Amino acid sequence: ETVNRSYAEAHGYHFISHCRKYSEIIADIQPRKHCTWYKVYMLLRLLEDREMLQNKRIKYLMWVDADAVVVDHQIKLEDIVLKAGNRDLIIAEDMNEGCLLNAGVFMVKVSEWSCLLWKEVWSSELSKNYHDVCFYEQSALIRILKSKSEGLHHVKPFHSYSKSRAASTAAPRTTTKGKEVKLFAHVAVLVRSAFNTNIEDTHGPEAPDFIFHPAGRRDKLQLILRVLSKRKIRLPEDKKEEILNMQDFRILISDRNGMKEENLRNKKVKNKND
Repeated sequence: ETVNRSYAEAHGYHFISHCRKYSEIIADIQPRKHCTWYKVYMLLRLLEDREMLQNKRIKYLMWVDADAVVVDHQIKLEDIVLKAGNRDLIIAEDMNEGCLLNAGVFMVKVSEWSCLLWKEVWSSELSKNYHDVCFYEQSALIRILKSKSEGLHHVKPFHSYSKSRAASTAAPRTTTKGKEVKLFAHVAVLVRSAFNTNIEDTHGPEAPDFIFHPAGRRDKLQLILRVLSKRKIRLPEDKKEEILNMQDFRILISDRNGMKEENLRNKKVKNKND
C-alpha cells in the first residue's frame, strides 16, 4: 500500500483506505467461496452509484490486486487510457498461455457496457460455473467476453510472448513504448510487461514497465522487495511484512482532477491469494 499510495500522491490522485474482516467479505460474496470475487462486488457497487459518478465526474475505475506494486511512478493512468483507445476494459494478457487475460490489474470505463459486463460476471448463468473453480472471477470474465463476441479467442496465438507468435491471426493493434496493444470493440489488451507482469527482470524485454504483480510466484514478499530495490523505490521496514500479512483491494477512480483510490484491506492468517 505504501508504494502505491506514494504513486497516487505523486500524480495528485487521492488514495482512500478502509478495512474489512475476511468473514464479512465472504458473507458479501455468498454463495461464492473465494475472496477474489470481492473485486467484482466492489466494482458493481461503484458502477451502480451513478449519482456519485456523475457528481465527481468519474470516468474510469482501476483495480490493483493486493500483491501488485507500481514500479514506474512516471507513468500516468490517463496516458494508458489514451493509448488503449479509451476502451471500456483495459487489461493485460495473462502470464500463462493457459489463460487469455489476467484480472489482477485492469481499468474499467464508467459506461453502460461496463456495468452490464460486470453484472454478468457477477450473476449470470455462465458465471456460476466459476463460483468455486479456478480462476474464479478471471475465468468468468473471459467466458463472458467470449459470449459477447469481442473476438479475443479468435486471435491465435493470443499472447505476445508465444513462440508461435509469427503465425498469429491479426487483430487491430496500436503500440505503446514499442509494445502492441490489441484493440477490440470494447476491450484493449496490453502485453503483460506493459501493464501487469510477474517477471521481475529489470533489463530484459519482459521487465515490468508499470506494475509488477508476482501472481503464481512463491516468496512474493522477497520478489517485491527485490524489484523495488532494483528500481530504487524505498519501502519502510515496518511495512515489509504488511505485504504478506494483509490482503488489499485497491480501486483507482478517475475524475477530471486526477485519480482517486479506494483500498479495502483484510488481514489473512494463511492462503495468500493472487
